[in-house]
Amino acid sequence: MQLELTQLKQEMERRLNEKDEEMESSRKNQQRQLQAMQHTVDVEVKAKNDQMKQRKAIEAQVDDMQGQIEELEKVRENVSMHKHASLLSEVAFE
Repeated sequence: MQLELTQLKQEMERRLNEKDEEMESSRKNQQRQLQAMQHTVDVEVKAKNDQMKQRKAIEAQVDDMQGQIEELEKVRENVSMHKHASLLSEVAFE
């Protein structure tokens, strides 16, 4: 009887150890999956931040170009006004 109890105890311990190993293996797999997902999220966040920086840089360039266009339009207006005034003064002197 004692031998049977010892064998039963050993069998139960073996099964418990197997279950512990299965759980540990499962935990490690889940940990690896979680790390992979975290890496994916980190990569996506970095890409999004890089895109935002590029967008801001492009928007700044567009704003600068719009300012340059406005300045050129003012210069063109002044040149046009001076040409018109010059033509009027030539006509007046004739």
